[in-house]
Amino acid sequence: MQSPGSQQPPWAGQPQYSHPAPQYNPPGYGPAPVYYPQPRKRRTWLIVLLVLGIPVVLLILFVALGLAYNAMASEKPGNSTDKQLVLTAADLEPFIEGFSADASKERVIRRENIDQSWEVEYEYESDDLYIMSSFYRENSADDAKYTTTGNEMGSSIGFHGTGITESERNDLFKWGDASSFYLLENEGKPIGNRLVARKGNKALYIVFSGVYFADSQMIHELLDPLLQRIDAAK
Repeated sequence: MQSPGSQQPPWAGQPQYSHPAPQYNPPGYGPAPVYYPQPRKRRTWLIVLLVLGIPVVLLILFVALGLAYNAMASEKPGNSTDKQLVLTAADLEPFIEGFSADASKERVIRRENIDQSWEVEYEYESDDLYIMSSFYRENSADDAKYTTTGNEMGSSIGFHGTGITESERNDLFKWGDASSFYLLENEGKPIGNRLVARKGNKALYIVFSGVYFADSQMIHELLDPLLQRIDAAK
């Protein structure tokens, strides 16, 4: 029996819950959230990607700029004066027994760039002989350096996977401010030569196969007349 004033509340005898009742914290008065630092992820893959990717991106950018630059240049067929600045099949006639140059198998282009520099490109292709010869008249010696660097890079890419190897033979020939002369080989057999050279604001690129030169005197007999014409060119 309950005494007066000791009446039990209506929920007396009901099950009691162990979890605390929800508490209300007015905005701005609750406990500040706690942020736990996240473990740093390894960045090795990113470093490797950057190290390997940057040179590739730069090469792609360099090629893209070169293509864009060439796209804005004007081209026209080269004339007899332009042909004096490149090595032609006719220049090789005295050195190849029984060979006679076929004019229908050659192509000469004069390219005038938007910065007033210009170049002459010559190509000859037959079953027995291939020639690619280019002359560049740049606006400065620095531009000529960039041109020779680009030609060296282009040759490395072009020969990759072809089985053609190069032996640098600057003991056989040198010219200008800087030059590199190569003997081309395929399966250990000589097949041609390559020359990359510059002098002042002029640059020269020559590669040919089907005939090769490994004698310094003969190389000078072949190239000296061409280089004298290049020296005299404006």
